[in-house]
Amino acid sequence: MEEKIKSIYCYNCKCKTQQKVIFNKGVLDSPEIIGYDKNGNKLNSFFTIVANIYEITECCGCKKINLNVYERKDPRIEDEIILTYPNNQVRDIPKWIVNLKINYIGLFREVYTSLNCGNITLPLIGARTLLDLYIVEKIGDVGTFKNKLEKLLEQNFITQVQKDFLSVALEYGNAAAHRGYIAELEEVNKVLDIIESLFREDALKVETKKLKRNIPRK
Repeated sequence: MEEKIKSIYCYNCKCKTQQKVIFNKGVLDSPEIIGYDKNGNKLNSFFTIVANIYEITECCGCKKINLNVYERKDPRIEDEIILTYPNNQVRDIPKWIVNLKINYIGLFREVYTSLNCGNITLPLIGARTLLDLYIVEKIGDVGTFKNKLEKLLEQNFITQVQKDFLSVALEYGNAAAHRGYIAELEEVNKVLDIIESLFREDALKVETKKLKRNIPRK
């Protein structure tokens, strides 16, 4: 049988690529559509027929596997993608987090997974939690976040510039957690830039120790 090639988005290449269809199967469904009056009483109902098309493809470039589920309501209309796996990444998880402590790694993964699932508020709250954990580890629980940042600066864990950046990141987390603020994606990414810059230094220290061990002796 002739191979079917189609152009579709690849999560790994982060663009549309030529992909080989290696599995395709349709499943019929008949969801019930119910009408209600203004009092919430059922008026009528009818059933529609739709098909879910499950398709697995292999990227002809990177050879990664992509899964897409399409909904077909009418053969004359283009099928609609209702599920993609793996999800299109909004922001990649930094590879260097493997050099952090396990509790940080888990929370970093939750933050980025939530962001890549289309959430905004939870990643901001998670970023705030990462910052709080970092502070408590370095100097202990010393009161308000303002006091904590001052102590970090006094004990030379951060610079004045970092303190200013972290204050902004913290306020975004507070606004999301306590005031219901819905940020823009660009704002979330900038907050994560700030948080990453803080943790990247600790990860770099671990990487440097590994490099020192690998230097050939004289």
